[in-house]
Amino acid sequence: MSGCVDGSARAKVRQTPEASRAAIEPRVRVPDLDPETFRDPPRALNKRKRALLMAELARLEGLLRRTPAKSPDRAGLIRRLAEGFAELAADADRDRMRAELELERAEREERAKAKAAPKTSGPYPTRL
Repeated sequence: MSGCVDGSARAKVRQTPEASRAAIEPRVRVPDLDPETFRDPPRALNKRKRALLMAELARLEGLLRRTPAKSPDRAGLIRRLAEGFAELAADADRDRMRAELELERAEREERAKAKAAPKTSGPYPTRL
């Protein structure tokens, strides 16, 4: 016995052009979204936040020293320490880049001032 009523091996399917287009094209257009737009921009830690982070890291290091090696809490402590140090390193890197940009800006301004200053041939004027 074959799979279809009329004895053919394949079923006959009819689609209207509108139905096939509707199946291919979505009805609601989803906008292209960049995931970077939803992330918070990295912000520099102010002195108070950095001091709090350093204090937290010091407490976590002390707690890690006192935690037995076989303790199930040890992995969580190590992860918290790693995240804290990564945040501190990222902040230090931002500070370094900010300082380099400030230095480049100051050097550029100094070169512009030197270029704009009148040039003299020596310490004494040539004509009196």
